[in-house]
Amino acid sequence: MADLSTFKVNYQGYVFQEGISVLTAAYSAAADALHEEWERAKYDAISYQKGVASGERDWIGEMEDGHVLWDQEQVHELEIESKSEGQSALRKAFVLAAYHHWERGARSWTGNDDRDHRKLVKAVEAMGIEVSPRLVAVKDLANLLKHDNDKRGADLLESWSEV
Repeated sequence: MADLSTFKVNYQGYVFQEGISVLTAAYSAAADALHEEWERAKYDAISYQKGVASGERDWIGEMEDGHVLWDQEQVHELEIESKSEGQSALRKAFVLAAYHHWERGARSWTGNDDRDHRKLVKAVEAMGIEVSPRLVAVKDLANLLKHDNDKRGADLLESWSEV
């Protein structure tokens, strides 16, 4: 039988990875549902347009003095745009959740409540835990999403220009 006395379990790493796994699964489920709604909204819009053009469906809307006040095509366009904006908001929310999951974990592991990213990274590395150099870019993206200002945009451009 193997000597298990030298086997060490990294519970902090396990809890962190489980949190990331849960976030990933939740994002996938929500993103798939939103994508499905977006596809359905596009299908409904095209079906309506084809139906009106062929005369199989009545035009839906309101006119006054020969001008369209609103019509169903506009409603469909708004629904499609809403679903697309929802997808963008979802991505933003999960980027923030993932970075803050790391940040909370790092504070817990180190007992360091410092809000300074660099100091927190140094405290984690001092424990012998490797921190990906790409974490700075994730932090910059999270800060841009939260604060939406030129400084945060410049930080992200420097750390992750592809975004």
